Amino acid sequence: MATVSEIMVQAPATLSPDATLEEAWKLMRRLRIRHVPVCQASALIGIKLVDDARDQPSFCLAILAH
Repeated sequence: MATVSEIMVQAPATLSPDATLEEAWKLMRRLRIRHVPVCQASALIGIKLVDDARDQPSFCLAILAH
């Protein structure tokens, strides 16, 4: 069975906490991804998720506890 390090992306695309939802949507559409890490000062602080099953995308931000 593969390990996480064998299948993970080494340098994933990220967003800053002050990125707009439009910027997030454009990045996700361009890269064809549904989740993007939100980082501040090289630390992961959340994960932005998109549900584009409907005509209008809806976003959710999972905030990580410190």
